[in-house]
Amino acid sequence: MSVDTEPYVFIIESNQWEDEREDRREGMILKETLSLWQKPVEYRYIRTEKEFNVVLEQFEESKFRYQHIACHGYGEGFAFTLDNVSFQKFADITSPFLGERRLFISACDCAKLKLAKEILSKTTCYSVIGPRGEIYFPDAAIIWASFYSLMFKESPSVMKRAQIEDRFSKICSIFKVGFNAYFRKSRPPYYEFSSLGTRIPHVVCLPQGARQGT
Repeated sequence: MSVDTEPYVFIIESNQWEDEREDRREGMILKETLSLWQKPVEYRYIRTEKEFNVVLEQFEESKFRYQHIACHGYGEGFAFTLDNVSFQKFADITSPFLGERRLFISACDCAKLKLAKEILSKTTCYSVIGPRGEIYFPDAAIIWASFYSLMFKESPSVMKRAQIEDRFSKICSIFKVGFNAYFRKSRPPYYEFSSLGTRIPHVVCLPQGARQGT
């Protein structure tokens, strides 16, 4: 059954205590950028897995097509302020809400095959896209703002795979970063991988003292 969605971004952000003290909120920067384009945008700040579950229901009710997750990652899952969420649990939690939508991940070392395959094989989610490895906060904020701005300026009602790959590749090449993109296929293995930009090592964005495992 087709899902009636609107081409807007729903941002979910969660940071570590150090980030909050330093007022580092990449998702809020993105919200303000999209607001300048007079695009409807929803923003939620969470600290726990329980809050994440509640906000996902709000995402579904909004009918917004693009879910943007901004948080830290640790290689095996997502690090919220007070909880870690493994890839398996994240896929289990989000899958019911990702039908005919796109998932954009702004988290270090989280846009991996292990996660994408779980989501794309069980849902009609169109794509799972995020940075390959680690990325600086400033780079992430500028890259995402540039990507959405270009996409909405050129094609305000729909994002096509070719456009996504082209725009991300150009932006990532400028900042010398790499992104992983997994696009859904209807037959096994249910995904097609695309490497965007370049592979340049970056500093780990997970603050000192943050949890490294579930």
